[in-house]
Amino acid sequence: MIIHEPTDETTYPTACEGSLREPGDYPSADYRGRRFYFCTKVCLRVFESDLDRFMAGEIEHPLEEE
Repeated sequence: MIIHEPTDETTYPTACEGSLREPGDYPSADYRGRRFYFCTKVCLRVFESDLDRFMAGEIEHPLEEE
């Protein structure tokens, strides 16, 4: 039998398929009933320009802040 110990390792999903442990300093938005976090403000702006295409990976993730 495998016993899993509870941990404080809660993670929060990022829009670019990553995760954050402490999302308080990152921009965020709701998408289809879930909260997603973004690594930068420019990433959030690109997401907001076309939510579905960004989440489907059809829009390239921005690599630098403007």
